Amino acid sequence: MSLGGFRGPVIAFIAAISLMVGLAGASVVGGAPTLLGIGALGFTLSDLSVARDRFVAAGLLNVAWGLPTYYLSQLAIAYAASHVTHAVGYSWALYQFGATRRGESVQTGRCYCGGVRYALGGDLGPVANCHCRNCRLVHGAAFSTVALVSDADLRVTSGGELVREYQTGTGSRFFCDRCGGRLFNRNDSRPGLTALVVATLDEEPTALPLVHINVESKAPWYEILDDLPRFETLPPNISDNSKP
Repeated sequence: MSLGGFRGPVIAFIAAISLMVGLAGASVVGGAPTLLGIGALGFTLSDLSVARDRFVAAGLLNVAWGLPTYYLSQLAIAYAASHVTHAVGYSWALYQFGATRRGESVQTGRCYCGGVRYALGGDLGPVANCHCRNCRLVHGAAFSTVALVSDADLRVTSGGELVREYQTGTGSRFFCDRCGGRLFNRNDSRPGLTALVVATLDEEPTALPLVHINVESKAPWYEILDDLPRFETLPPNISDNSKP
């Protein structure tokens, strides 16, 4: 028997192992991709009876060995096609798993030129208007609006090589090397938290600012007209998603 006679069973065996792994993964993040694969498999099987009769009539298959090989080969081909769909769906499910398991949605954002993109898997934290001298210098404005988020929920999805870090002595500011767009800040006094520049979100947030912070260095030419609480520095409970 030639080596070609083993090709079908070998492919089928490899496909069967992949199928078991895929099914195990789908049981964790949802079975939709696997169901698509099974659908493609059933579609191929529906034509096997007609093809089988034609191959047998032509003398190309025999019941003892050729016919089982033919069936296994077709199963392998069908699964190979569906495996692409499963892989894409499974990868996306893993990407969103950290957020969807808590009933959250993934928010996205970018720098000015779009070279750096990020994803936020957790909730947007408390929003604050920061009036510190550094923020005013960096943003060229009377204040910057930021939201506190967990470091673990924020990740750069593309353009990581463009992200630059400027250390200020009390923390770090991150921006795009290409366009200079400000992305987020991290303060050494608040480990595990990131101050995300709200304006970089792709979708405008519905949450309104809760406080004005660092007003001790507020621009003398700017007057705060709302009634939100004001703090000379950073309030101790700013990480809570409620008014201080």
